[in-house]
Amino acid sequence: MKSHSHAAGHTKSTDSSNGSQFPALATVRVAVNYGKKIALNDVSFSVNAGEMVAVVGPNGAGKSSLFKALAGFISHGCQRASPSNGGIG
Repeated sequence: MKSHSHAAGHTKSTDSSNGSQFPALATVRVAVNYGKKIALNDVSFSVNAGEMVAVVGPNGAGKSSLFKALAGFISHGCQRASPSNGGIG
């Protein structure tokens, strides 16, 4: 069973099946701009250990920009993006 709580811009997830208190990956308010063009704006999500997720959308929706920002290949405005053991980007 999973539960989520939000406090001061942070998401805390608890998965009682493995006792984990933090997501394996979490982002809060990721934003990417290419000049005046907004590729991503205010994207937040979390992924728990063992979860399988997919990022889907039409061409130009920002899927590649999201992963490039998380990997640190492009600059981004981000309140928080981190795996459970440290920062990303």
